[in-house]
Amino acid sequence: MNAVKGNRVLTVYREPGKRDFGHVGFQQRPGALCLIFPRPLIDDRQRKVVGINYELMEQPDEAPEAPQPPAANRDSRKVSKPKETKRMQTSRELKPATKEFKVKVRRVASMTLELRVSARDKQAARKQAIEMSKQQPFVPTEEKDQIVALE
Repeated sequence: MNAVKGNRVLTVYREPGKRDFGHVGFQQRPGALCLIFPRPLIDDRQRKVVGINYELMEQPDEAPEAPQPPAANRDSRKVSKPKETKRMQTSRELKPATKEFKVKVRRVASMTLELRVSARDKQAARKQAIEMSKQQPFVPTEEKDQIVALE
């Protein structure tokens, strides 16, 4: 297996009641999970790998085909399969898993009015202008979208 030779395999041990941990390299044990990485891992077989984030794992498009047992009445001649090309290998690579996010978006529309108001002071003019603007139809001249939060 190329992934084992290329040092791209991490064996993860899952024990109930304990955190998952792993070791670099392929080790066949009951209940162990093997993760294959696209690039070589640091070859330190004595170190434990902890803090495994399973949400970042990618799943293959298709399940690998199971080997078929030889049939008794099959033709005894061997049929050679074409070698896998680079393009075929990359098409089988894993696709990133999608996640759901909660995004809060604020959409702000604004309209600017210029009003002439007669009043005793600035505060009274402001109050009167607000009341007059409420009587006008709201036709936004500017819109702005803003991300408020992302979880």
